[in-house]
Amino acid sequence: GWNKYAFRQAAKVIQKEKITRVITTSPPHSTQLVGLRLKKRFGVEWTADMRDPWTDLYYYPVLGHTRWSAARDRVLERQVLIGADHILTVSDGLKDLFIAKDTAVNEDKIHIVPNGVDMNYFKAKESEKSIDLLFTGNMSYPPNVITAEYICKEVLPIIHAKHKDIKVVIAGANPSPRVQRLASSFVRVT
Repeated sequence: GWNKYAFRQAAKVIQKEKITRVITTSPPHSTQLVGLRLKKRFGVEWTADMRDPWTDLYYYPVLGHTRWSAARDRVLERQVLIGADHILTVSDGLKDLFIAKDTAVNEDKIHIVPNGVDMNYFKAKESEKSIDLLFTGNMSYPPNVITAEYICKEVLPIIHAKHKDIKVVIAGANPSPRVQRLASSFVRVT
């Protein structure tokens, strides 16, 4: 629903500032439709930054799409993948997934910018007794709550055994009270 407003504001900025390149990032994937429309209207060079799969997202089936809306999503996804001048994604697996969507998707325009960390930072910190962890992402869908609970039950105890002072920041949307309780049972949660 917000796309028409986003498009309208972006159009004003493009015209006023003479913008020639646009980057859109998702999720939400509807953002990519704004980029597609801006490219068609203004001829801007458009980079679609797709951090997650669209129709292959692991919780997509629980979102309650009708057959028509799921089919429409697949069409829109292909239009974005074909229409973008450049596509950024986070892994070889996602690149392969996007290439497989349509023979018209040019693999040369897909570039990988992995999520990651500077391992030198961790090497320098190995001797320290404290560690800060940040849990981000949308935790409002059941699979993500399960993931957060798994981290709290299985991963944090292992880290806690080596690093007694752990600070966990839960920055994801809608963390359940259960996740907060599990995390706070042996670490400081902010």
